[in-house]
Amino acid sequence: MPTGNVSEISCEISFEYWVHGNLPARVQAIVGGLNPAFAYLEAHLTGTCQHVYSCIHSYEICGVLQLFGPSFNEENDSTAVNVARLEVILPFEARPALMLELQRDLHLYVVASAGFTMDHGDVDDFTAGILTSWKNHATEVGAWSDVQIHFLLKKVKQTASD
Repeated sequence: MPTGNVSEISCEISFEYWVHGNLPARVQAIVGGLNPAFAYLEAHLTGTCQHVYSCIHSYEICGVLQLFGPSFNEENDSTAVNVARLEVILPFEARPALMLELQRDLHLYVVASAGFTMDHGDVDDFTAGILTSWKNHATEVGAWSDVQIHFLLKKVKQTASD
């Protein structure tokens, strides 16, 4: 039976305690106190809360914006299906011709991303690495460069000036 502080207790509880529900009363109280917080997060991430509070669209946007990170292309198999997911972002949804150009030039972007590695744990290094990669490969990636300049950088400048 665990005998330390809360963090030690959470680390020492065996899987059998969890499976069979034989948690000590004080641990049951801790777990019971966490359940509402996880239920709250789950409702917002899965959209089972009121629509105005749902994080689904924001979560989808964060997911598809990974396409603009060279490390995503290096670590994953970017395909036209991934590009089509960009439609959750309003500027792309309203421009079907642009979506076709991005799909057409995807292979150029994937080739330019080849070998890109970055420490995801350091935000400053990661950001600098991505910006440097875009700077170095802007002329090689076709429509991807146009999108990066016209949509993403304008948004960043607009946000910074606000």
